[in-house]
Amino acid sequence: MNCTDFSSARLAQLHAFDRPRYFHGQLLDVRHFESEQEYFRGKLWLINRLIHGYGVVCGLDVQAAAAGGANVVVTPGLALDPWGRDIVVASDSKSIAIAPREDPSQDKDKKASYDAAGQQQEYCDGEDDWVHVVICYRECATGPEPVLSAGCNGDPNCTYGTTRETYYIPEPRPGKAPKLDFTPRFRDPFRSRPFDYCELAEWVTRSCAPCIDEGQDPCLPLASVRRPASECDIEDIDICVRPIVYGLDLLFEIMLAAGIEPQSRRGAKS
Repeated sequence: MNCTDFSSARLAQLHAFDRPRYFHGQLLDVRHFESEQEYFRGKLWLINRLIHGYGVVCGLDVQAAAAGGANVVVTPGLALDPWGRDIVVASDSKSIAIAPREDPSQDKDKKASYDAAGQQQEYCDGEDDWVHVVICYRECATGPEPVLSAGCNGDPNCTYGTTRETYYIPEPRPGKAPKLDFTPRFRDPFRSRPFDYCELAEWVTRSCAPCIDEGQDPCLPLASVRRPASECDIEDIDICVRPIVYGLDLLFEIMLAAGIEPQSRRGAKS
């Protein structure tokens, strides 16, 4: 199996799409079929990225490993990465090692804090005492098959016949994952009556940023993990740093929780 971390960054940018146009007597080769796959993949990723957004769809919890020690695992689930590619984890991931933190009593640069009565309090963690776990899209070439005829480029006698869309989890990155920004990016269109449709029109028109920088990190943060002294505990894991995808089912649940009575279908009269 031969794996690559990323596929073409061009598919993560806004561009015109070309699809093959077949005709009778056409000599088909690999490039025709690859361009057809690229067309459908690019369209799907574009819709995911600009309509659904990116983040965790379901699952992908980060938990202390059952075997104990300073290890965590990622449970099964689904996510969309910032490029719009779907990341599927079908079973628990391999254990992810978390480097234990240093004993603050052995570090002269880290001082213990004391309460009003002069009693020493539990050591207050700094940024260096945290790491964060990310998950990344990966494609792996698999399914080796014999090559029946060599091409002009000197193809080998055996090559891979299948591309598996999978994932990988790199080593935990230092520090906490960046905080999510929940600052509203447009004014309240309901602040005036009647409904201010122009507010939404201006937002859609002027907020489009579909082009992805090829240098942008397409990996998705899942959790910040406090480096344990010995073994990981659920209290050491913060999953609130993960972005999520606000699907229709989730938005409906939010409406119910907010006490918003769902309206009847369009055109129906009560």
